[in-house]
Amino acid sequence: MIETYVWHRLSTLFEMVSLWRKGKNEIDFIVKNKSLPPETILIEVKFKKVIRSNEIKYVFTHASDINCKTVIVITKSTMEFKKTNGIDTFFIPYYLI
Repeated sequence: MIETYVWHRLSTLFEMVSLWRKGKNEIDFIVKNKSLPPETILIEVKFKKVIRSNEIKYVFTHASDINCKTVIVITKSTMEFKKTNGIDTFFIPYYLI
């Protein structure tokens, strides 16, 4: 499964990798960057060619709630950068992580 692959890669890059779940909403991975200042990064896996904004809306809601400034969406093939509600959003193909 692609989430297992992503978790394995993230666990080699970050000391802490966790998840968040509330009701039916889930964020696949939450990591802490040890840069100065430390930063929380939300990572969502969407293994498809086209990702609709409503499929990841809850990620941005949670990011705003915890004052997170960076979201990464792991995709099948899309590579793109967007600013969504003031949040830096990176769409990165799984094979580049």
